[in-house]
Amino acid sequence: MFFIVSGSFIRNIISSSGDEKTVMFHTESFHEFVKAYDTIYFHEKTNYEIKANEKSIVIAFDYDFLYQRVKLNLELLVYFTERTEQLFTTLDLFRNFQLALTSEEYLVWLYQHYNFLFQRFPAQNIASFMGISPVWLSKLKAKLTS
Repeated sequence: MFFIVSGSFIRNIISSSGDEKTVMFHTESFHEFVKAYDTIYFHEKTNYEIKANEKSIVIAFDYDFLYQRVKLNLELLVYFTERTEQLFTTLDLFRNFQLALTSEEYLVWLYQHYNFLFQRFPAQNIASFMGISPVWLSKLKAKLTS
């Protein structure tokens, strides 16, 4: 488990055919805790790959060590619980709006709520995250700015 002090990361999942699909973005102020859920919770080899998007500084934690400290420290428990709730809320919003909106509407929603993604992350990863091709993302952006 990592805590991002500065910089940004892209979390991809590797499909059964070996393709990388972007599933989340992480920065020092957005989903700053990074972990491979399948490894931590299911003790399985991970299908995730976490790549640095820019020069970054992280603090690495052993999850079990951190979990024991959280159980002993109320302030740390509150902080960790709040950050986890923010993560789950964002994941839920991303998933719900991606399923409910057209790709154009979803792009508008992302610009309105998470504009920093477009400033810090490559278009190819944003397209992958949205489930569209980079070419289609480019066309949507052009349509929105015309």
